[in-house]
Amino acid sequence: MASAPLLINDTLAQAVVGAAPGLEVGVLSEGYSADAESSLGDQRVSMVPDVAANLVKDGYSINIEKGAGVYAGFSDEAYVKAGCRVTDRTDVIRKSQVLFALDAPVRSFPEMKGKVLISWVGRLQDKGKELVAQANENQITLIDVTAVPRITIAQKLDVLSSQAKVAGHRAIIEATHAFGRFHTGEMTAAGKYPPSQTFVLGIGVAGLAAIGTSRALGSVVRAWDVRDVSDQVHSMGAKWVTVDFKEDGAGQGGYAKESSDAFKEAQQATFKKVLSEVDIAITTAAIPGRRSPLLITKDAVDAMKPGSVIVDLASIGGGNCELTRPGEAYTTANGVTIIGYNDMPARMANQSSAMYSQNMANLLKHVHAKGKAADFLPNLYGALDQGEKGDIVSRSIVCCRKGELVQMPPPPQPTPVKPKVVVDPNKGKVPVSPLRAAISAAMALTVGICCMLYLGEGVKTSLLTTFLLAGAAGYQAVWGVAHALHTPLMSVTNAISGMTAVGGLLLLERSNSGGASFLAAIAILVSAVNIIGGFVVSQRMLNLFSKKGSVDYSPFMLLPGLVFLIVSLTRPELLQAVTTVSALLCVCAIGALASMSSANAGCKFGMVGVFGAMSATMVGLSQTNLEIAAVLLSLGGGLGLYVGLQVSPIALPQTVAAFHSLVGLAAMATSIGSYVANPIGGAPAASSPTASSTAT
Repeated sequence: MASAPLLINDTLAQAVVGAAPGLEVGVLSEGYSADAESSLGDQRVSMVPDVAANLVKDGYSINIEKGAGVYAGFSDEAYVKAGCRVTDRTDVIRKSQVLFALDAPVRSFPEMKGKVLISWVGRLQDKGKELVAQANENQITLIDVTAVPRITIAQKLDVLSSQAKVAGHRAIIEATHAFGRFHTGEMTAAGKYPPSQTFVLGIGVAGLAAIGTSRALGSVVRAWDVRDVSDQVHSMGAKWVTVDFKEDGAGQGGYAKESSDAFKEAQQATFKKVLSEVDIAITTAAIPGRRSPLLITKDAVDAMKPGSVIVDLASIGGGNCELTRPGEAYTTANGVTIIGYNDMPARMANQSSAMYSQNMANLLKHVHAKGKAADFLPNLYGALDQGEKGDIVSRSIVCCRKGELVQMPPPPQPTPVKPKVVVDPNKGKVPVSPLRAAISAAMALTVGICCMLYLGEGVKTSLLTTFLLAGAAGYQAVWGVAHALHTPLMSVTNAISGMTAVGGLLLLERSNSGGASFLAAIAILVSAVNIIGGFVVSQRMLNLFSKKGSVDYSPFMLLPGLVFLIVSLTRPELLQAVTTVSALLCVCAIGALASMSSANAGCKFGMVGVFGAMSATMVGLSQTNLEIAAVLLSLGGGLGLYVGLQVSPIALPQTVAAFHSLVGLAAMATSIGSYVANPIGGAPAASSPTASSTAT
């Protein structure tokens, strides 16, 4: 019965494989059951259908135990379609010369005499040594897939790296589930939420995977390792945490070595400080054959914020956290969730199985080299018989053979780190002739001067001067502005452009036309909306950048506005100076918005500058026009204040654009009103000092 086809396509599959395969290999189930009360077994499978199909082409005949890949998402039918034979466990062991299993099936060892078992052993650890002894007693040739040397040609066989990558990714997913909040910073109508803070300890494959996934989710990541891998950390967008202690942490085989006691004391102080600030901690530090180093003490856990999460990927080796319970997840008394699952890769069984299976295929192909399946065993045993001249990979992974233990060769020494070479940026550049540079600069300046002179032909010198100086001042003011402050800068600039109110006030005072006066009133009204609303929106934007608990004393900058008011009312001969200083303050406001440290003060500079110009203009109005202007400014200012305070934070940039359209309306109304009042010559030139504020 065992040889009878179990599935409809089984006969076809055997025909595809061929009557005389080069090598019979078997894939065993890991014994996982969803109905089991305990967590025995593993959801992964050591061979997936896609990889099996490629091995069949190389002459391998593959026997799959029934249901081996079910919990990893691979059905028996999929294996049959790939050219495999699905049968029961006993038949798989009996017919196969080479057997695959993630966890060494100790209970089946008596049935495997004379077979080759490729499994996850961990020969350097106590448990692995016991497995090797048991396999040796049963005359099994045991291959430890975790013993692959850390050399370039063996990278494609490295199951530790492939499974660690899955574990690092899954660690962030588990932490996210337990954390229960946003990773990326959010600014919504329902409030502002800062990004999460993540601390990754141990920057191997798992640590780098954790950094990548965490950064992709929007978290702010910090990282540490006993080795100086700051370049890798920075390249992934994370910040490097430095322990104030010098020690070389590189060990044999590319792993980290155990740290000294003095270094441990220094790192504990650093870790406690960082952990008190972050939301999520991922630990990955492990030393082959030794207990996992203790990185997070109970005191450090007690200092963490309630709701924080620790994921200990080194729990199987005792854990990097003092409070880790291997295989469990629980919450401490101070609200910190500690996750110590031992089966992170198995929690992504489909992905981890696919990667492990590809490692196994690479292992088979590495050993049989240019040959096919029939060359696997001869090449494997040949490498062992050749001693030091044999393949280093084969000699490293075989633990025992024919009842004899096989000594593992010493791990290769890591390549010494090359010192960083500082490249001279000027190296290779041909020096420019000073004479040629001087002549080129002189010619460019000459052309520029000619363009400006002829551009100003027929234009009043005062207007040209104002235009050129304003352009130069504006260029210097906004040069070097921080990217995050672009929108607040535009908002303050827009509020200052509400100076179109000055043109409306002058037109209201000097026009005898009803139509022109109406247009002047519109200009004053909408300009007031823009000024008050614009500054309110600008301040709200800047408040979004303020740190929690910080106090803003910039409102004291508004006091000079009282000086402008007093001088405008009592010293009319100084109105020209008031308008000039007001214009200067507006330019300073734009310049101050280039940096976060001076942005709040810059916003106040703009308010004072606009207030000074408006005060100097309004003192020259008649009593009737002053009352009309006061009403219009109050109505417009009140409307702008209401809109600026009520608009949603996420709609602040759009509000700035809407306010700016009012500036265009005010300018258009003033221009049309000026033409209506003076259809031939336009608005008469103002001789009062306030006229300069319009130019400003």
